[in-house]
Amino acid sequence: MSDTIKYIIVIALSYLLGSLNFSIIISKYANGSDIRGFGSGNAGITNYIRSFGTKSALGVLAGDVLKCVTAVLIAGSMLGFMGKLVAGIFVILGHMFPVFFRFRGGKG
Repeated sequence: MSDTIKYIIVIALSYLLGSLNFSIIISKYANGSDIRGFGSGNAGITNYIRSFGTKSALGVLAGDVLKCVTAVLIAGSMLGFMGKLVAGIFVILGHMFPVFFRFRGGKG
């Protein structure tokens, strides 16, 4: 497989993983509401902590860390250091502009 195809796969996978916004997902299932309707209106962990407390925010933190680690490890095994760099950038872009949540996400 060519490096170009590998980069396309890494970019797509990283962006989609980044689009999994755990503050929105967990707030909907654990609290029955969308985090974007509380506090600053941002879907980030800071607003989640302010709105719902630290205890349930640990799940949000774990999800956010794991999505990045997963993308970087996969990209690193496929493309080395540059793959890790590209994966990290696209996870952040997915977090900020999540395709699954109408491009309204966290602050990165």
